Amino acid sequence: MAWQSLLPLVVLIPLTFTPTLLGYAGFTYAVACLFLNGIFMYWAVRLILEKSNFVARRLLSASIVYLPTVLLIMLLDKTQDGRAGVS
Repeated sequence: MAWQSLLPLVVLIPLTFTPTLLGYAGFTYAVACLFLNGIFMYWAVRLILEKSNFVARRLLSASIVYLPTVLLIMLLDKTQDGRAGVS
């Protein structure tokens, strides 16, 4: 059952880098997403290995924090014209 938490995350990781590849977010966003994806992946894998309520709660907390943080970083990484940082 814990494997069900890993599959959507594996699909989500490449999708978070799409704004960088399309030029809507810059290097800062990409590095921050890499870090956040790593934390999210850590708790998902740990849930698969341990299957405890504590780890399940941590994964839930990570998922609640993940999306608003990614969107905030994307917002902060944009420039005035709506395109990402370095030209």
